[in-house]
Amino acid sequence: MNHQQIIHIHFKVILLIMIFLSISTIYAQTQQRMWNGKQYAVTLTYDDGLDVHLDNVVPVLDTLNFKATFYVPGKSKSLKNRLEDWKNLAKKHEIGNHTLFHPCRSKSGKRAWVVPEYDLDRYTMSQILNELSVANTLLSAIDGKTERTFAYTCGDTTVSDSCFVNNIKEDFLAARGTHKGLNHIRDLDLYNIRVYTVNGQTAEKLLDIVNQAKEEMAWVVFLFHGVGGGHSYNISLEAHNKLLNHLKKNEDEVWVASFIDVVKLLKENKNTN
Repeated sequence: MNHQQIIHIHFKVILLIMIFLSISTIYAQTQQRMWNGKQYAVTLTYDDGLDVHLDNVVPVLDTLNFKATFYVPGKSKSLKNRLEDWKNLAKKHEIGNHTLFHPCRSKSGKRAWVVPEYDLDRYTMSQILNELSVANTLLSAIDGKTERTFAYTCGDTTVSDSCFVNNIKEDFLAARGTHKGLNHIRDLDLYNIRVYTVNGQTAEKLLDIVNQAKEEMAWVVFLFHGVGGGHSYNISLEAHNKLLNHLKKNEDEVWVASFIDVVKLLKENKNTN
């Protein structure tokens, strides 16, 4: 191999390195643009419209100036008994659709506690779609908003033997599922967003997930039910608040936002790229 050939090979290697670095830089910049200029994103979601959300969660969120998402079924006792409190919550936070009656699949989902009238295995397609439509009307009467996101009850996406995911896309900007994992821009499914369901984990376990999201420049969605009680799926108030305080201390690198705010920015950036 002569000197000219060696120089030519070196030139190709340098060129390939420069191309790789350029692509990596563009990818990193795209990721940060997707997360509102931050390295990664975190969304806090709370299911089933519980009193503890009003009493234990909202005061901490408001103190830290964080926006969260509350998926409230129409049958929520707390919604009925404390309607004005939920209206006040909606001034700062997102209230998402979680159906009217929280139907789930019984036999196929192996859930003996599901009552027949709210069994998705017995629902028709028109039944679930009508229920979601009425739930949207109810929520609009509470917060005055017309754009909405949805959380599948029990993570179920079918009625009888038919999937209803495609049928809800005109009514919802996105939907949260229950499949475990982080959300990356490269393989994002806006109508089955992955989550981490919280039930008894320590704050350290949750912070491990947050740190993983940071490393992978991803979006992590936490799914809470009880916080300091109120539900069989529960996290201690201490662990919950430790997570939130950690996020506050690292606001320079993490975007803490409601589900709908993240989705809107993702759609906006997709349309402008």
